[in-house]
Amino acid sequence: MTRISINDLSFAWPGQDQTVVSIDHFSLEAGERLLLQGPSGSGKSTLLSAISGITSLPNGAVEVVGTDIAKLSSRRRDQFRADHLGMIFQVFNLIPWMSARENILLPITYSKMRKARLQLSPQAEADRLLKALGLDPATVGLQPAANLSVGQQQRVAAARALIGSPEVILADEPTSALDERAKHRFMDVLNQQVQDTGASLLMVSHDETLGRHFDRVVSFEKLNRCCAVAC
Repeated sequence: MTRISINDLSFAWPGQDQTVVSIDHFSLEAGERLLLQGPSGSGKSTLLSAISGITSLPNGAVEVVGTDIAKLSSRRRDQFRADHLGMIFQVFNLIPWMSARENILLPITYSKMRKARLQLSPQAEADRLLKALGLDPATVGLQPAANLSVGQQQRVAAARALIGSPEVILADEPTSALDERAKHRFMDVLNQQVQDTGASLLMVSHDETLGRHFDRVVSFEKLNRCCAVAC
């Protein structure tokens, strides 16, 4: 089953003439782990914004879990994103004054669908994810996000993306702040959790050393026709 399908996507930011993403065809299958590798500034994050429905698109350009994103209203795109996508941001975007556990639980407060998928109580599932990602629920789980190390924040962000088993995980340079050993250890535990939930993983990164963690590596410079000029 195809989780993401892109056909004839051409995107420019509102008010700008220059096209930043132009893709003939791209797909991500169920359970697949795919790395889009390319330099900073090449449009990788813009593509994730298009896939997640943050930006407006022409009809038929992007389908996620069988849904044409462009045909949804802004409100329905927001709900669709909450129900079907887990997102790991480069800067993590945790709520600093909320505890790690409270941050992890945020997606299921906005998505009844993801909450209904839980096999445990919400708190127990948050604690299970913390343990699976190598963090102690009794200590780290209760700490405000602002008090956590970069590595701890990264794993909390991953747990937040995974809770409620969304079909697709989108990750935007999530290992950029980690040293060599820590980033590979993080990828190992993230891949295990993705496999356990049956999600598809689409990660974008400039880091060429991450390829061994994925089923497929795609050069974004080759995929994005704009890169011939913009990169």
